[in-house]
Amino acid sequence: MNFIYKIYSGYDGFQPKRIPERLADRRYLSLGWKRYLDEVDVGNEVWVYFHGPHGFEPGVYIKGRVAAINPDAEEVRLRVYKYDTSSPLTDHRTSAHVAAIAGARGRQVFLFPKDWKTVSDCTVFSSADSCSQRRCDWCPTWKSLRRMRKGTFRLPPRLGNHVSAFIPAYWAIPPRCYLNSGTIKSSIHQATQILKAFKTGNQNLAYPLARAIFEAIHEYGLVPDFDCIVPIPLSQDKAARGEIHRTRLLAQELSELFGIPVRQLLKLSKGISKRRMLNSGYTYAEFERSYAGSLESEDPRQIAHVLLVDDVSTYGGTLNMASRALLAKKVDLKITTAVAVQMIVKSVVIEELSISK
Repeated sequence: MNFIYKIYSGYDGFQPKRIPERLADRRYLSLGWKRYLDEVDVGNEVWVYFHGPHGFEPGVYIKGRVAAINPDAEEVRLRVYKYDTSSPLTDHRTSAHVAAIAGARGRQVFLFPKDWKTVSDCTVFSSADSCSQRRCDWCPTWKSLRRMRKGTFRLPPRLGNHVSAFIPAYWAIPPRCYLNSGTIKSSIHQATQILKAFKTGNQNLAYPLARAIFEAIHEYGLVPDFDCIVPIPLSQDKAARGEIHRTRLLAQELSELFGIPVRQLLKLSKGISKRRMLNSGYTYAEFERSYAGSLESEDPRQIAHVLLVDDVSTYGGTLNMASRALLAKKVDLKITTAVAVQMIVKSVVIEELSISK
């Protein structure tokens, strides 16, 4: 559920340029919430809309998630993941919608209507130019892509229990799937198409995929207390060919959403391709040994919790090796893993009804 919280700068002088001084620990904002407090839940998204007599353009200058609710103090503690002190975070069209919703006098809290659709020109399945506008929250196409539900999948068999959590956003169909392709839900076919376009260089798709990871982390009830976001490294041969660094693009978008820095703690000392090795007759275990031997990790000594991000998981081998490389440097490091898509493999699927038509 999403809310708009309206602030009138003329009341106590709180205007966008004063946002940093109002934040506790540089990321938390306390909001008085006297009415309808029972309707709010931890994890709900809140956009803070500023208007008033001071010299700024009315609009949304803060986006965050509800981190805690204090009924006695009639207060909501917001974990801010993005803010701006000079310009609204939303485009003019969205700002106009927000202003219309929040225009009623005497009210401070407003609910976003569920049927608010402001993206009629979605091009996610073609050029994906519209995705670069970052309006997925209001895009019917994006909303129709059903995310994986907790309890419908197992941990990938090669990932291991040394990670604190595994968060996949979407299912995708592998080239050789144990299920008949015709029996799989159309939204999964669409997510697979988006993944393929991303893997073949359409970097505009980084935002909708990262947004899905962001939403999934909150839907699974996790507190995003990460110190940094760590992308799986790009192979040197792919970088030399000019391929996009998909995991870094996802990490950068997640960094904007969470307000958490990206740290490139991992790198590969040589070019290595899982697909090419397997197609050449190597076993999966041989690929893992080769990949692990080429992984290098910086010392994460000052870091307590990382979000390790990949675009795709099949059996979890890459995430396993990357997380073990980090743990080799710091044994008590907490690692949460997240991927844009999890391939449909029998060892991971618990509930086929969540996949089938």
